Formats: sequence, C-alpha cells, structure tokens
Amino acid sequence: MTKVFISYAWDSKEHKTWVRNLSTRLKNRGVDVTLDQWHLVPGDQIPEFMERAVRESDFVLIVCTQKYKERSDSRSGGVGYEGDVMTAEVLSSHNQRKFIPILRGASWKESAPTWLLGKYYIDLSSTPYSKDEYKKLLKALLEKVEPAHFAQNATIEYPLLQKRLLSFGIPLHKDLQKEGVLDKLGAKFAIDDVIVDGEFAGFRGIASNQLSIKAASTDSPNLPDYVYEARNKIPRPSLNKWKAYLENWKAPIIDLGDVVSMQIGHLDSKTSDGKYDYWTTVAVLESLPRLQQELLTGKIQLRQLARRMDLVLVVVTSDKQLVLARRSEQVDNAKGFWMASVGESLDPSLDLDINRVPNPIEATRRCLGEYDELNLSSSDINGANMQILGIATEWQFLYANLIVLVQLNVKLERVKERASEGEHTRIEGISFTPQACLPLIRHGWYESDTKIYSAPLVPASRAALLMSLMSGYGYDDIVNRIK
Repeated sequence: MTKVFISYAWDSKEHKTWVRNLSTRLKNRGVDVTLDQWHLVPGDQIPEFMERAVRESDFVLIVCTQKYKERSDSRSGGVGYEGDVMTAEVLSSHNQRKFIPILRGASWKESAPTWLLGKYYIDLSSTPYSKDEYKKLLKALLEKVEPAHFAQNATIEYPLLQKRLLSFGIPLHKDLQKEGVLDKLGAKFAIDDVIVDGEFAGFRGIASNQLSIKAASTDSPNLPDYVYEARNKIPRPSLNKWKAYLENWKAPIIDLGDVVSMQIGHLDSKTSDGKYDYWTTVAVLESLPRLQQELLTGKIQLRQLARRMDLVLVVVTSDKQLVLARRSEQVDNAKGFWMASVGESLDPSLDLDINRVPNPIEATRRCLGEYDELNLSSSDINGANMQILGIATEWQFLYANLIVLVQLNVKLERVKERASEGEHTRIEGISFTPQACLPLIRHGWYESDTKIYSAPLVPASRAALLMSLMSGYGYDDIVNRIK
C-alpha cells in the first residue's frame, strides 16, 4: 500500500476541512494517508512526527497556498520546519518525484514555495476540483515509479566527472546532466544541488595575506536587467541586515604564491544609495527559473553572476577532530541539521579589514568568536590557521558559499566547553580522516553515538568537507579511496 504524508498550512477551518476530505478520498482508494489531524495527539513531539512522516512515506503531497508559500519561504512554523525536512530528504534520497505539489491557491506563482518553482504540479484549485487532475494524482500515487538506484561505490561514467565526486554513487542533479552544462558552468564536481565551481591552489587553499579585496565597481553588470524589472513589480520588503555578495572571481589559481583578487561589496549598483537589500533578493528568487535556464544554455556565466555569499567553515581541532555542530531548537536556521562545522554571512558593516573593506577572514573570526557560533576566546582564535579553499554554489538559490578550512590549536573538549554557552546545544566530533569522513559525505547523514541526534548534514557542508579532505590528504589519495 502506498504511504502518503500531506503537508499543508492551517490557513482556515475551511482549508483544513478541504485537506481532510482529500485525505479521506485518497484513503478510500487504498492510499495509506498520514495526516496531522488524524495521527498527531497531545504530547507528541511535533518535529519528530514531521521528520518520521516525511522519511517513511512513499510520497509527500504539498498543498500549496499563499500562506504555505509565505511560511515555507520564511522557514517559520511547522510548514517552515517541514520545508527543511523535505529538502534534506530530497538530498539524501535523490528522489525528486517523492514530493508532489498540489495547487490549492489562486495561482502557482502566488502559492508555490521557491524551492518548488519549476516542478510539475497537480491543479486542484477549482471548486469542485478537476476530475482529470485528480486522476493524474491517483495515477502518480498508485503507479509508483521507483527512482534509479546507485550502488554506493559505483562509478558513473560522465565526461569531466570521472574519478570525481560522482564516484561516490551520488547521482548528478537533473539540471546538470544536459550536454555541455558543466563546461559552461566551469564546475569541478557537483553534489546534489551544490556545485563546486572554484578551487584555490588545487584545494590547498590560500592564506589571508594572499587575498586581495577590492570594492565592487558600480558600473559592472551585476545581474541581468530582467531581475531589476522583476524587482520593480514587487513591493519593497522590510529591511533586515545587509548581505554582501560576490561580484566576480578571477580563477583558477595556478600557484600558492598567487593572490586571489576578489571584488566584493553591496551588490545593487542600480539604486542611488548603492546598497544591496532584500528587495533585490526577492527579485532574484522570482527570476530563478530564467537565471538557471540561461546558465544552462551558456547565455550567462556562473562566475560572472552576482551571488549572495555565505561562509562555510570546516573546523578541525588540534586533536584532529572534525567539529560537527547542531543548532539549538531556538534557532530557526538549519534547525535539525548537522553542519561541518558552522556557517556565517559576511556582514559588510562589521567584517571590515584595515582598509575598511568587507573581508571573509574577518567574518570567519567573528563567526568563531565570543557570543557567536562557537563562542571561542580571542586566544583560541588568534592561534588558528585559516585557509580559503574555494567556492561552492547552491544551484537551488544560486548562493555562493566560500569554503574556509579552520585549524584550531585547541582540542575538541575545549570547543565543546566554550560552545555550550553559545548558539549550539550539541557539538560532536569525528576523526578528520578519509575513513571517517567519506561515509558522512556519501550518505549526507550523521548519527550520534546515542542515536538521539540523528539528522542530515547540510548539503554545502558535504561539499566543503570533501574540499577540506582534498586539502589535507591530497586529491589522488581521496580519489583512490572512492574508486
């Protein structure tokens, strides 16, 4: 019997009744439906219920309304948490067909969460809803098509990717399988929705004194004009904190002695104040399908596209332990996920070098420091070695992650002690060796010794960890282990 979980927002009593009636109708056709109205009882742990329902179901039906979109995109409430869980499930199972969007709202654009844009959906928006559309849904549920199976150690033959990450048996993202796409992207390898599109000194990395920071020019083409046209059609959102964006990277790096030239600053040069704000972020998300299509066809180049920059810090202690961090339940971002090790956004008002220009090394120090991610003391940080290894772009939102390997001069126990007063309630460590880390990369899942804190690894962390292993053990050594 096909098992189905239904994800929806509690828009109104009428909407809850509509969802319950659809569930009953499916149940009468032999579908085993999991619905919170039926199966969630007082005293249950809601996050655990959601995670188990998504993981154990053959399909997840996502009832899309305007309220569902708002909560999913803002990662708020139960819908936001389910969005995190579903994204992780896609990344670990590689089964896009498991998640079936159902349009219940006025229009697809107004009702679909950003991560579902571009997916084929069932239109049940009319009252009564279309019989033909309902039959399509039944056919999808009852005539299940199994996803392709990849052996754990199988090598997938594909130009440019032989002996690279696909040797893990991780299928390439469907949008990247098209002929010539990787040539156009300049990608080194891909892991699920993350593309490693830049490496520095063959993953040996560069130090802070090999990084040249320049303010982004105000007349260079940051984004296609249609992004700004989209922005002018949407209301300006309330301001949050400014985000710094990459404008251009001059790559590849040939030798450790070279200097990486980096242009960074507020992206939006087409407004009078020159500052980047979330208004443009929303416009980018609105334009994602077109941006991705033009990247795939080579009309625009990934390395020349302005992208929001986040930092992924892979932290290794003096006793050769990789730090794994799980955020507390009070922190919305990446709730229920493990990271290897922590992440941060560059704040152009705080992370300034001596030239008063935003610098990712300064952001790294702040992220590690007191009252932030790991809450380490100044002396702990001052003795650390920091190397910038490369760039990994999240294809889903075109975020650019700057990968930084941080080697501390303190042991794991010191990190745990300090972090207990910071933003993380759970810090663990595994040996920073290929034997210990490759399974973590391959499966994208970490299970603690107690098995209480089992959860997926953030996708960007998987790519960052692989790059860090290549930095520490060498490309050939890693490749030989995964053939």
